Amino acid sequence: MTDLINRIKELQQKNIKILIDPREVFLFPRNLFRLKEVLPIIQHHKYGFMDKKGNIVIQPIYDDFKGEFSRIKTSICVKKKNKWGIITLDGQTIADFEYDFIFPSIVNYANYQKVCPYYNQLYTVCRKHQWGILKNDGSIFVEFGKYDWIDGYDSGLARVKKKDKWGMIDFMGQIVIPLKYDNIWNFYDKGRIDTIIEQGDVQHTVLFKDLLSKYNIEFINNEFDMIDFEIAEINKTLTVRSVQSINENTYNENLDFDQQDPEFWDSF
Repeated sequence: MTDLINRIKELQQKNIKILIDPREVFLFPRNLFRLKEVLPIIQHHKYGFMDKKGNIVIQPIYDDFKGEFSRIKTSICVKKKNKWGIITLDGQTIADFEYDFIFPSIVNYANYQKVCPYYNQLYTVCRKHQWGILKNDGSIFVEFGKYDWIDGYDSGLARVKKKDKWGMIDFMGQIVIPLKYDNIWNFYDKGRIDTIIEQGDVQHTVLFKDLLSKYNIEFINNEFDMIDFEIAEINKTLTVRSVQSINENTYNENLDFDQQDPEFWDSF
């Protein structure tokens, strides 16, 4: 860890900062780099990424980014010249910079570790006012124009809209809520386990696990990627830790991540 600290200090002298949520440091002190292959950095308002040794693996040349590089994610959304694209950990482009909007899929392993098989990174994108979904290799998963609007996937589900009516699709692209409702509440990146659908004056709640229940059977009878399972178990353990475990004596909220006292780093 000492080498990493020294490297971070070197980067700081070059006006390169690490971007990290302080809450992640507290909740994941010993697993921060175990769950992440790289961390985002910023220099002169441009974003790039550094690896666990403090080496810059993707130069800070991008205007924005979404998502993160973890052991099960091999690509990330980046923005350049006002357009979004998708690149890999080694900087290779797998989706050209031609999209106006992009939403990477999200998985809440703490709530859905039992349906890990559905985890395939999907990207909801908009190009020339048409929405579609891309796979992790940049190929088309849902054709552009099939729906008038598509939300990002969260825990295997996404809202879709067609002719002012709302529905939902699952990670296989199958319709699980028919497109006949007046509204479906937004749940993307909200950490929810359910949502509310509306038709006229009637509202009712749907649980995500019910919409994905048929895949639980496949999970029981079939093997799946053990890396997914490992991450699920780690995340389950870490996310239930109390925020009260924060060591307020070692972390100074007025300082950047790379300016903390050595005692803070010893907590790793």
